[in-house]
Amino acid sequence: MCRVVVEHAAPTGQPVPQVAQVKEKFGSLRVYWSGAVDDFVTGASLMAEALSKRTCELTGRPGRMTKRGGYFQTLCPEMALELGAKPVSRGDDVQMAPLSASALTDRYSQIASAPVDVPEHLLDVVDAMLGLLAEVGKDTSISVTEIGYTDNRLNVCVDGGGDLALGIAACAAAVRL
Repeated sequence: MCRVVVEHAAPTGQPVPQVAQVKEKFGSLRVYWSGAVDDFVTGASLMAEALSKRTCELTGRPGRMTKRGGYFQTLCPEMALELGAKPVSRGDDVQMAPLSASALTDRYSQIASAPVDVPEHLLDVVDAMLGLLAEVGKDTSISVTEIGYTDNRLNVCVDGGGDLALGIAACAAAVRL
């Protein structure tokens, strides 16, 4: 996320926003900025926060929200079992069913005009990205015209949605798994 934000600011000559605070809240990442924060930076932050709800904070493997001793944590199934954490379901919790490219294409057909064509290990990233873009699409016209994978890189093309959508897509494309 930070690399994406710096790369966004560099060509324009605008100052790079500064991270004011990074913390975990209710089991997921929170990033607070100061300075030249625009919609692109906000979009990149939203994407990083969404991914943190899907990534085990201890192993980096795919994870889900759990609760242990009154605290929320995002953990992979193995760590949840080892630590005695119980899965939780919240209104904004990610889907628990196994993902497939065709299921994502169907789920987000209102904004995705191209099929999802990525390896299985990137489906969680694409699901998080499309979920955020669908939210943006409630307020403005948006179309995702490419969701592919070449040269070990997620390729995403978004029409509409402004800088917020571009920040979301850029942060998703920066993920390396």
